[in-house]
Amino acid sequence: MHRNVTYRKLSQSDEIELNYTGLSPLSLPLHHHAEYELIFFASGAGREFVGNATATYRVGDLTLIGPDRPHLHLCDTPDAVSHVEILYFPREVLPCRFDILPECRPIDRLLAASGQGVRFADPQVIAGVRRMMAETGEAHGIERLATLYRLLDLLAHDTAARTIAPSDTLPEEGDLSDTLRRWLHDHMTQPFDLGGLADRFGKSPAALCRYFKRHTGSTITGYLNRIRIAEACRRLAATDDLVSQIGYAVGYNNLTYFNRIFRIQTGMTPKAYRTALHSQPSGQSRKTDTTREKETADGTY
Repeated sequence: MHRNVTYRKLSQSDEIELNYTGLSPLSLPLHHHAEYELIFFASGAGREFVGNATATYRVGDLTLIGPDRPHLHLCDTPDAVSHVEILYFPREVLPCRFDILPECRPIDRLLAASGQGVRFADPQVIAGVRRMMAETGEAHGIERLATLYRLLDLLAHDTAARTIAPSDTLPEEGDLSDTLRRWLHDHMTQPFDLGGLADRFGKSPAALCRYFKRHTGSTITGYLNRIRIAEACRRLAATDDLVSQIGYAVGYNNLTYFNRIFRIQTGMTPKAYRTALHSQPSGQSRKTDTTREKETADGTY
């Protein structure tokens, strides 16, 4: 059974504009919107969900989230409120081909990665970007765009930045690791048999594990757990199925083990994840008065 409102689609006005929101509390449910979102955490601590991946956040963290990527931020302490500063900017204010000029290619790569949620790490970059975020709220005309481009250029040169979520897409063609990952996606709900999998790909179990680790940076079981828990998160958000039903549906025949892996991956139990997700206020927004909220008919993303 699907929930009527699992997340909200937030839509800007028809005008192409940048929106800077100064210090304000987190209040949105799981949501997505057509704009890029650059969010700075000024106070509080908790968990940041981007797609089906999660990372902790704390004071001073800065994340860029790409358009139409479902995301949510939850405070760890129920009686505390995290305060944030946010800059929204639409695709329309960006050149269609950032990759044409060598000077702009770092920005192009940054925007391409933003769908995975990019977390920045250089304190000097973060401090400079925070100042420029505020400047976009005060500037007018072409100066706003110029400030945005300078801001993106600074972000693009944070060599310590990392993505929160793995890529959703696999190459059409590629090496054995691509084929193996595709196979794991297609068969993640089935019992896992390393020996049978190794036979299928013409390697010994040890050789297959070494190969996968070398080419992906992850163990086979670690990767499988990650995509299974991602699917479990989707089902917890989109359905009223029991936690045990979801665990079995994504490939775990032991509820205790499912709960343990889920907690390792997300920092909370499946029950706590669902409770936290649906306890968020459903009618508040941090956007301007021109913002409209459109509810989806189901909770799939």
